[in-house]
Amino acid sequence: MNRPAILAARGAFAGTPTNQLLPPTMPGYHNWSKEIGYPLRKPNLSKAKALKPKKCNIVFYAATSPVAVAQATIVKSNLDKIGINANIKTFPFAVRIAKEGHRGEPFDLDLQAWGADYPDPVDFIDILLNGTNIQAENNNNTAYFNNKTFNTKMEAAGRISNLPKRYTAWAAIDRDVMKNQAPYAPLLFRTVRSFTSNRVGCYSYQPVYAVPNINTFCIKK
Repeated sequence: MNRPAILAARGAFAGTPTNQLLPPTMPGYHNWSKEIGYPLRKPNLSKAKALKPKKCNIVFYAATSPVAVAQATIVKSNLDKIGINANIKTFPFAVRIAKEGHRGEPFDLDLQAWGADYPDPVDFIDILLNGTNIQAENNNNTAYFNNKTFNTKMEAAGRISNLPKRYTAWAAIDRDVMKNQAPYAPLLFRTVRSFTSNRVGCYSYQPVYAVPNINTFCIKK
């Protein structure tokens, strides 16, 4: 994947390329990019070809927004170079989410984003990867990844109440699952920007949720 090109489709200063699941603002984040190994600057086409990927046709779901279409087109171009022909199908956001959440939906790849609901790594890794959570409908694990070893690791990490140990356990899972299984191809951590008037003071920002703390705002006199 050409992560810088995919990121550039979002515009200037839109984020940072990544190859792992946990974002830098999430407790437990550790920069594993070198250990995981997938290139952040540009694709290593010769290495990808050396893996001898099987030439095939796949179905690729994406949203209908101009940014999503541009990003999906870049991914398609990347895959074409190693013999994978992606047939892009776009849907309005709510339709796409419902389709991808349906177990058995006939797609191979989807372009999806995820944001924190609460400040704990379980909200990224367990929700997106624990195979025991897979149901008939409304699945967040759209990779439909179900690995008994990793399910057990995630369930064990979720029971740890000591926060440093808990965060260390989740960080290790982030590294190991992306290095050895790669059920997802993380592309970028987005930068979220907000605009206020010059009358707004007392500004503060919640990095985990990537939103301003509106309840702290005040009006400058």
